[in-house]
Amino acid sequence: RYDEAIETLNQAIALNANHVNAHNWLHLVYLEQGRYQDGNEQAERVNQIDPLYPAGIGNLAFIYVLFGEPERIDALVERSLPYLQGDSRTYVEGTRAFSRSAQLKEAEAVLLTEAMPPGTRPYAGAGAYFSLLGLGEYERALPYVEGRASQMLALVRLGREEEALQLSRRALVAGQGVFETIQVLAELQRWDDVIAFVEERFASPDALAQAHVTQGFGADELGHLTSAYRRTAQDAKANEALAAFRRALEWQREAGVDNAAYQWSWAHLSMLEGNPDAALEHLEASIARGYLEDNDFYRHWVVFQPLQGDPRLDSLILRMNDRRNEQRALL
Repeated sequence: RYDEAIETLNQAIALNANHVNAHNWLHLVYLEQGRYQDGNEQAERVNQIDPLYPAGIGNLAFIYVLFGEPERIDALVERSLPYLQGDSRTYVEGTRAFSRSAQLKEAEAVLLTEAMPPGTRPYAGAGAYFSLLGLGEYERALPYVEGRASQMLALVRLGREEEALQLSRRALVAGQGVFETIQVLAELQRWDDVIAFVEERFASPDALAQAHVTQGFGADELGHLTSAYRRTAQDAKANEALAAFRRALEWQREAGVDNAAYQWSWAHLSMLEGNPDAALEHLEASIARGYLEDNDFYRHWVVFQPLQGDPRLDSLILRMNDRRNEQRALL
């Protein structure tokens, strides 16, 4: 009932233009709809009204990451920290730690998070987890998302497949883990299971896209679905999924999205469309924005296997390896 929420919040703002909570809630509703430019306007307004409002700082930082502008987060955080204490300060410190994972400073994201009391890490912990995932430090990553759906990504890369799938089942009961499960099944190349899982839950590829595209970090689940249909000789369904994949990414582009995961999805799409040159361009853009994969690159992402041995991709993988080794040495 987003339209009703927007109407109510705008009425509150009409009565009090500086109602910080109303602006912040409106920001959150716009994000749920994928209206990122509108959400950004509200987040900026929240920070203008109250530069020390912790939730406002965190929400604006998320927008900066989404738009590929994580360097703007430092000034946002540093100008508020001297005036904050207690939980508010801890929350903003967590925002800073989270942002480091999008600034090619994975080690700093982890070390800043580890310096925080364990009970105060939920926001920072996600940044530390995905930083460690990119660095191939799977065992070290697990505690940061204990019991959460994203943990299954580290579990499956540790070879703990059954644990990952058990976690998937628990998460799904709680209404979580749909997209992590698709990623895990694709990495395991269980294509029939990918299809069965998606078709049980979504009426069409577009319905799958609608459920996830508003998160703003690409739409790889549609690429995995396309691959699953192709591997099982269901060409008409594969074409439908591929078209939905392109529409999802074009929609995100129009919404202002430009981050590492989004660029990676464009590379994924380009390979499926038979355009390896475009795929390499997007891979380069993604890696420049901080995307990292471990040494099992081709096993985790079989879609890029046709490029194996291409010196252009070898160079990009070497760049990832060098940065990964540099960051691991700092831990």
